[in-house]
Amino acid sequence: MKYNYTAVDASSATLQVIVNGMETNLTNIKTLYGQLMADFSGAGAEGYSTVMTTLQNKMDAYDTTLQQVKNAIATTAASDGLMKITDGNQGNKFLSIGM
Repeated sequence: MKYNYTAVDASSATLQVIVNGMETNLTNIKTLYGQLMADFSGAGAEGYSTVMTTLQNKMDAYDTTLQQVKNAIATTAASDGLMKITDGNQGNKFLSIGM
């Protein structure tokens, strides 16, 4: 199997742009969350607070997953990542045939 590292790097860069956009969206939602929590008061605020706590927990889990995706892309798919190391290791096995 032959890897096209240029294409892999291009795909990795595209994935990073997508993940960065997702992080920006999450930051915007967290900012809005904070603004709403600061401005909301009264009896309705108690119910809102419960719902927003649930949302905050889900956003934290989402953020953790995004960080894991970014790390996986960086360590695996880049032309200097685990994919290239594995490719090299597999290719080196042919050197031991000794023809």
